[in-house]
Amino acid sequence: MYRKPPLSAENAVRLLDLLCDDDAFRNEFSVDPSAALVRHALQPLAGGSPCAIHGVLASKEEFSAVRSQLVASLVCSGPFKVPFMFESEQLGLVLAPDAMKQVA
Repeated sequence: MYRKPPLSAENAVRLLDLLCDDDAFRNEFSVDPSAALVRHALQPLAGGSPCAIHGVLASKEEFSAVRSQLVASLVCSGPFKVPFMFESEQLGLVLAPDAMKQVA
């Protein structure tokens, strides 16, 4: 199974800045996360399967609440290790202590 490579710490922080504050980016990311990551120079263009948001993108408040944990996960294992990683009401499940042990 293809996985996106980890993000640099700088790009992980930038991604969370955009997800927490930029409505245009959030819309773009909701429609095509892989293209948004590339377009905003957060991740190089890479082959493999595209990423998708199948549910509703988590709110700005949800991202803010788990910001440091999500940055750590993105730096450690990359985006979309878990398919619903950025979806509303899923962030807490993805970043729960047991899930974080699997990421490490």
